[in-house]
Amino acid sequence: MAKLRTQLGDPLFTRITNGFQPTPYCEHLGIAAREALDVLQAGLASNRPFDPGTTTRCFSFYMSDVGQMVMLPPLLANLKTEAPGATVQSAPISLAREPGSGREFR
Repeated sequence: MAKLRTQLGDPLFTRITNGFQPTPYCEHLGIAAREALDVLQAGLASNRPFDPGTTTRCFSFYMSDVGQMVMLPPLLANLKTEAPGATVQSAPISLAREPGSGREFR
């Protein structure tokens, strides 16, 4: 809990006479989490098989510049054959340290 509080910059709960009360941010976070879980549950419950040959879905890939050069061309070639209606968007990820990430790449 302490790690989550630090990462989110919010105490999440405050003590009241008969227990704890969520902060406004925690309540907002709870609503967002519930909505995300509802969407996931609906997707899992739909039980529609995925057909790559008919999909028009846009797939997003986040990868380093090297990943884009090495992995994207064969991936796109495969998608062109197996999922001709699909589209791809690719965005770079930084390998520099992000504030609060706890990881540093050089």
